[in-house]
Amino acid sequence: MVRYLGRGALYAATASLALLVATPALADQGKPSGVVQEGMVQTSAKVLKVDKAKRMVTFEGQDGDPVTMHVPESVQNFDQIDPGDRLVTTYYESVAYEVRKSDGSAPSIGTAAEVDRAKEGQKPGVIGAQTVTLTMKITDVDKQESEITLEGPDGTLRTIKVRDQDKLGQLEVGDMVDITFTEAIAVTVEPSEG
Repeated sequence: MVRYLGRGALYAATASLALLVATPALADQGKPSGVVQEGMVQTSAKVLKVDKAKRMVTFEGQDGDPVTMHVPESVQNFDQIDPGDRLVTTYYESVAYEVRKSDGSAPSIGTAAEVDRAKEGQKPGVIGAQTVTLTMKITDVDKQESEITLEGPDGTLRTIKVRDQDKLGQLEVGDMVDITFTEAIAVTVEPSEG
């Protein structure tokens, strides 16, 4: 799915990217949920030169040396890139989980992806995100050993240790565990400050 965003919406989406993709759904009836791991990296490079006829852009590399690359036709709004602009890339990833009462569904795996672009005539920009959600069923809760056994979509059973005794006490056989892996990237060209 491709949608077009205005420049303000694109910046707002970039700024809130981590909040939107990392926030797990509210826990079901007091069941545990949370973010296990997350991280974000942002880089920025100054545009030194633009050859609009050849669709070539020269950036200042991380080490200060110039780096020249071809920009494919698929990048719209190429003509809006000017020397002095900054190319900003933000990468985000997270792993979140949510335990919920069973709704009768079987263990499964699902994916979703979305891409948003800047509107025609604006500085180039794109945000893309994909999630993979693995839903597993709790088939055993062993409070003595602090372990639970999970059944995956292919029927494989896996026993894991539960570190938090308070959360272990909230788990029941038949509960479903959704584990969501999220990756997102935003690439924007920001105008020079001068």
